[in-house]
Amino acid sequence: MLQPGTPDESIIVFASDIASQRGTASRLQQREDLLRTLYRTTPNPIGIVIQDTVVEANPAMCELLGYPMETLTCLPTERLHHTHAELLRVRHAIQTQCAGGGIATVSTQWRRQDGQLVDIVLRTKHLYPDRPHLGRLFAATDVTWERQAQRTLANSEAELQAIHDGAPIAMILLDRHAHCRRLNRRARELFGLDDPQAIGKTIHQLLGAHAPDAAPTECLDRALDDARQGRATHRAELHLKIPQPGDTRRDAILLASATPIPDRSEGRILLCLEDITEQKRLAEQIQQAQRTEILGQLAGGIAHDFNNTLAALTLHLDLLQTHPEVSPSLHRELEELKSEVRHGTKLTRQLLLFSRKQPPCIQALDLNQALLDVKKMIGHLLGSRIRLALSTEATPLPIVADLVMIEQIVMNLCINARDSMAEGGTLTVRTFRLQTTGEPHGIPPQPRTGAWACLSVADTGCGMPPSTLQHIFEPFFTTKGPQRGTGLGLATVHNAIATHHGWIDVTSTPGVGSTFTVGIPLAPASVNP
Repeated sequence: MLQPGTPDESIIVFASDIASQRGTASRLQQREDLLRTLYRTTPNPIGIVIQDTVVEANPAMCELLGYPMETLTCLPTERLHHTHAELLRVRHAIQTQCAGGGIATVSTQWRRQDGQLVDIVLRTKHLYPDRPHLGRLFAATDVTWERQAQRTLANSEAELQAIHDGAPIAMILLDRHAHCRRLNRRARELFGLDDPQAIGKTIHQLLGAHAPDAAPTECLDRALDDARQGRATHRAELHLKIPQPGDTRRDAILLASATPIPDRSEGRILLCLEDITEQKRLAEQIQQAQRTEILGQLAGGIAHDFNNTLAALTLHLDLLQTHPEVSPSLHRELEELKSEVRHGTKLTRQLLLFSRKQPPCIQALDLNQALLDVKKMIGHLLGSRIRLALSTEATPLPIVADLVMIEQIVMNLCINARDSMAEGGTLTVRTFRLQTTGEPHGIPPQPRTGAWACLSVADTGCGMPPSTLQHIFEPFFTTKGPQRGTGLGLATVHNAIATHHGWIDVTSTPGVGSTFTVGIPLAPASVNP
């Protein structure tokens, strides 16, 4: 320091050591350069937002969104969101999660400059928690591929589930110990269960609850063992009682097949159960139809030969009656014999009708009179232990029909009723008029409209359970045993009624009796029997 105005001028010098400060500044600069290098070279998109505008972004962020740096660093954040509602949702989530200095994590979609949407997971934090208006740091992770894979997987699972539930057969997924893990819609419907009720049960527990005897059996075990060992699938038939609405059950035949699931060590098995009850029934009907056809051909051939014999017999009887030496008493006996021959001719016509080798002889008839004509024959059939109560409609019931077939209907229904009253009883046969306006009648029930001439045959016999009623019109179905019934009586009745465009109803109660009601279309008033 100079001291002016003094002879001894001097300089005072102050020195300070700044080497350490320069070293600190150098280190700070190096750290800043390092951080800036990391910021710009990191593959993770990073940026800073102040007042809903991007002010800083690294190259990875520019690459993610497809914007040049100068455009992205002044871009309002609302431009990144594809809808305003999504913008508001993300803002609310950030404000809620960042309160108190927390880090917000939000999944959303951003729109690139080219308009393409990218799925991201956004993580953000305020730079200064006590001064949030000064901005926040954010990092974005591109999860587009993962989200797309998840959506593809979800769609694939939905498609498989739709196929699984839409399959017309029951499918049950089992683990290696035969515990149920998953059921499709058809399986749930078949057993009347939902997943929580079935999951964890063994397949033997599930099916055993519906088996008429014990658990279903060796056939199912063999199928499962084959699947576990990778052998050819064994198919087994299971006879179960399947629940129906109204706490009832039906007999069902299920075809079971087991297929291993190729899932390495899990050892899971897909068990498929196909309800083949209807297929079995149809196959039996085809067999019965074939047997009926064969029997019809045989009956037709015999009837033709027998009819020729009866024709010759009738001719000889006519010649005898014209002989001058025939007395009146012998003439009456010959007439009785001719009556029996005519009855035999009617029987041969029935056989020919059954074999479809003779067309029906359609004519105008009165159902009341047709019933009265066979009253005596019905009485002979019933015997002394069964009382016959017969009544007819007060006015004629004109129909257009084949007389032999109408008599066949009456006689077969009466014989069937007689056989059901082994201990005796009452057979009530009556005719009446019925007008319908669309009510269901017949087996199977169908809406019927019109005027009908009806025949009712009611007995006080043993009756029939519903399981028997389902089959009574099937050819060769009988409950009388092989020595008593052929199973053709009611089948012939059903066929004859169908030929006349009529219908038949049946009601029956075990231990009380059965009632058969037949409806034949009434003929127009202009038709006179």
